[in-house]
Amino acid sequence: MKTIGIPPDKHETDENEEGKQLSVGKSSEVSAKRFQKAHLYVIHNTDEIVPYVERHKKVLKTENPSKRIAFMENEHSKYFAKWLFKEVERELAISKESV
Repeated sequence: MKTIGIPPDKHETDENEEGKQLSVGKSSEVSAKRFQKAHLYVIHNTDEIVPYVERHKKVLKTENPSKRIAFMENEHSKYFAKWLFKEVERELAISKESV
């Protein structure tokens, strides 16, 4: 019998040691790395955030002109959430209507 619901992760990592899906009513601790990935996924799939994603990537490219795309994507993934928080704070300090 096949389980209906969230498909298993095709790229299992040591973060999901048991390799089992969560079922209703069960809780599980999530590693900081996995939480960061989930958070980044959510904010990248929010329409209001798209201009910030583009702006952050431009900033990274300006600061690191000789770096490869893989480096830029890695830096973006690592630092975008913190950068976004600071950028929105900065914009709100200028004008509450800007964000």
